[in-house]
Amino acid sequence: MINGAYETLQVANIPGNHPNQIGVLSGNVHDEAGMMIVGVFAGSALWWLLPSGGVHLVRHRLKPSIYTGISRIAGMALIGFALWQLMSLL
Repeated sequence: MINGAYETLQVANIPGNHPNQIGVLSGNVHDEAGMMIVGVFAGSALWWLLPSGGVHLVRHRLKPSIYTGISRIAGMALIGFALWQLMSLL
């Protein structure tokens, strides 16, 4: 009996759905899932480490008034997005 997930991959014709197929996702499904998890984790870590590292490097060069301005702009952006989402509910 064919596994439902494998059958779905066959119908969808996704690369890596057959052991003989050449592609990025060819091979063991469990290995592919593990690599996907590692890739998402590494990408997320890199995404947050680069901006926070950049802020750490330039933090001492900024005046407190610039921090205040950045905080106010970020706060207004968050409030704007929140209002936009609330308006979309109506």
